[in-house]
Amino acid sequence: MNPLQVLPEVANFDIKHVIVCAKQVVIHAHTRLQKECCPRCKTVSTHRHSEYVRDVEDLPLGERRVRLRLWMNRYRCYQPTCTQQTFREQHPELVVKWGHSTHRLASAQQQVGRELGGQAGARLGSHLMLVGSPTTLLRRVRAIAPPPPTALTVVGVDDWAVRKGKTYGTIIVDLIARQVVALLPDRTAETVATWLRAHPTIEIVTRDRASDYIRAIQMGAPQARQVADRWHLLLNLRDAVERVLLQVYADTKAEIQYRPTAFPLTASAREETVRQNHHALRQARFEAVHAAHAAGQSASVVARTCNLSRRTVDKWLKSATLPPETRGRKTGSKVDKFSDYLRRRWQEGCHDQSKLWREIVAQGFDGTRSLVGRWLWARRTQPTIPPPPPLPPAQRAAWLLCRPPDTLTAEQTAFLTRLRDLPTVDLTYALAQRFVRLVCDRQEADLAPWLADALASTLPALLSFATHLRRDFDAVSAACSLKWSNGPVEGHINRLKMLKRQMFGRAHLDLLQSRLCPSA
Repeated sequence: MNPLQVLPEVANFDIKHVIVCAKQVVIHAHTRLQKECCPRCKTVSTHRHSEYVRDVEDLPLGERRVRLRLWMNRYRCYQPTCTQQTFREQHPELVVKWGHSTHRLASAQQQVGRELGGQAGARLGSHLMLVGSPTTLLRRVRAIAPPPPTALTVVGVDDWAVRKGKTYGTIIVDLIARQVVALLPDRTAETVATWLRAHPTIEIVTRDRASDYIRAIQMGAPQARQVADRWHLLLNLRDAVERVLLQVYADTKAEIQYRPTAFPLTASAREETVRQNHHALRQARFEAVHAAHAAGQSASVVARTCNLSRRTVDKWLKSATLPPETRGRKTGSKVDKFSDYLRRRWQEGCHDQSKLWREIVAQGFDGTRSLVGRWLWARRTQPTIPPPPPLPPAQRAAWLLCRPPDTLTAEQTAFLTRLRDLPTVDLTYALAQRFVRLVCDRQEADLAPWLADALASTLPALLSFATHLRRDFDAVSAACSLKWSNGPVEGHINRLKMLKRQMFGRAHLDLLQSRLCPSA
């Protein structure tokens, strides 16, 4: 086989001989060119000064590295006005100036670095004989040419965490091509507006309900129509419904422990004392959070001062009363799976703990004998007819009120029926279901009547939610009529998080953009 068929880039060279070793192939080639253009004065010179050797790495051949040993010429420039006395022969079709790798090897390293990053790419490259350090691979990635500018018409805007809770940037996605077009260093309205002004062809911008992005689009792309993201609308509805339920639970003193077992255990005096002490401690911290916030401290400062999470502080600040404790609630026991059998044996007159335990062990029970004893003790201390299962926590109940009825299980439907018997919950359920239908089914005509009914209600949480929707009526109306949403943007944010964590959070913005955005 002619080596030029395998290495078409060396067409300007005469291959003298090929040395095949155990781990590499060395190809000796001499240049055919007899003239070269001076890089300074651009005059063609044929005066050969000397010869020099250049080693260039190429793509591997099987399990062997390929090295091109090239003999090339050095020329003289005799132009009296040129300060360049000698210069080397260059072959830009094969390798860049001062480069040690051919173009096709550099392209392969670039793709490996783009997909895997520096360390992982270097480890894989060593197995594929694509030898290159992590720094080399990242340098190749940073050298990726940006795609040519295109006329964008529909884009999505959202924020992403450079350092969660500290620094945030902005990601902009072309929703038609479903590709990332820009990563901005922050999420301020001025930065986003500056980028939007550079793209005057934009007609539609999807975004969440952040006020900074609303102002940025108004300043940078006043001609564009804003579209509120439907997922965020439903999430805001769920938050409003949860606040309603928290107030209802606090007013009615409803038991919200979620433990759907037929015979709940009775707490001992010691357990009741521990529970009361824990509730008193939570009440004191709840009052301290409201006092600190009333004194002018921000939610972040309050969270650090009170040693609470930011999510807990936000939840407590939204509630006038202490929300019930839901953490650590048991959702059942190993005995529950065999409760029907145990109940039947109880009715037959068998009350022996050890005997019942051995019988259900034969059926696959892997718990201890004491669990069966606790079940029997609960059976002896509870009435014959078990009480109805307790209501779910407000957060979980809010999802029940917002989900379509045909997607609920029989148990969830029973919970929903009990929930709707509480004051104001039936009205909340009706409004929530109407809003979910008009958003999911794109019923734009029903938005204005829904806002009127929500504003006329006496529920403060839904009233606040409807007030904010009315201020952003055009974007919400567009969300209920157009097909565009921030779904592709959220997908790219997930991919961006993966890349950022893959590089241990130390990647700069240019490297992230090179790995995330399409190349030219």
